[in-house]
Amino acid sequence: MAVPLPAGRIFGTTGVKPSETVGILVNGSAPAVRVALIAMYRSHGFTQAASGLLVFSAPGYLVVVVTRNHDHSNTKTDVVVWLRSL
Repeated sequence: MAVPLPAGRIFGTTGVKPSETVGILVNGSAPAVRVALIAMYRSHGFTQAASGLLVFSAPGYLVVVVTRNHDHSNTKTDVVVWLRSL
């Protein structure tokens, strides 16, 4: 299974397997991006750990996502995805 990432401009990566982190600048407000991320991970077979949390799991993976408005923008969102292979 491949772990999906949202469309956007990657602004940073770090880590070595089994843990990696990717920073992505995504178009859209933080609330809209959050809703889209939940739908994207669910559609790829990930289970959301708890309502309201951006923590997802699938066989072999744990994904934690953090969002925030980019430079106080309502049209750009910073998304940080932390991935752990289990």
